[in-house]
Amino acid sequence: MNICRIERSRTAWCLLVAAGAVLGSTSAVAVERAGAADAARYQRERAVCMSGQSNQDRATCLRDISPVPAILGWDTIDEVDARRLGWTTRSLALDGPPTLHLRPPGAHDGVARGYRRWGECAWAYGAHPLNVVAGGVHRMQRPPYVLGGLHYLAGYGLAAARGVPRAPAPVRAFCRAEQRARARRALATRIGVA
Repeated sequence: MNICRIERSRTAWCLLVAAGAVLGSTSAVAVERAGAADAARYQRERAVCMSGQSNQDRATCLRDISPVPAILGWDTIDEVDARRLGWTTRSLALDGPPTLHLRPPGAHDGVARGYRRWGECAWAYGAHPLNVVAGGVHRMQRPPYVLGGLHYLAGYGLAAARGVPRAPAPVRAFCRAEQRARARRALATRIGVA
């Protein structure tokens, strides 16, 4: 990320603050390198999930959610806790060159371990078990096919068996409630009720 990129991000943040939004935390939509041609692949913009590498918090929001537990999944725990406390969180698509994620997930110590760590994160922030199963099935459709989803599910199960530290109970409950609401909306949309 270069200085121009940081300035554009700050500008977008300032515009949202000036507009009176209750935005507590934001980040730029990140891009990952993909394939042999090293082409940039845009991640889907989601209001629910932010890119941790460019996360910016409003000072009052940060005070509200502090201390953030120093455990795997902290970057989801802080977002969920901010929303639980009434703040809005979202990723922003900024003008100009994309914010580039220089290290693809799992590149540090292997893709399989990366998937297991994501499963452990899901345990830590309190993902609903049905959401974990759906996430595992979804991850089976991406390389490494099938194995990625199995490693994700194994990470969740092993974290539960080992008693890995978790987010506070109110954060976990709010996370599960959000996931149930998203699942109901997705189902309603799929069957044409929404």
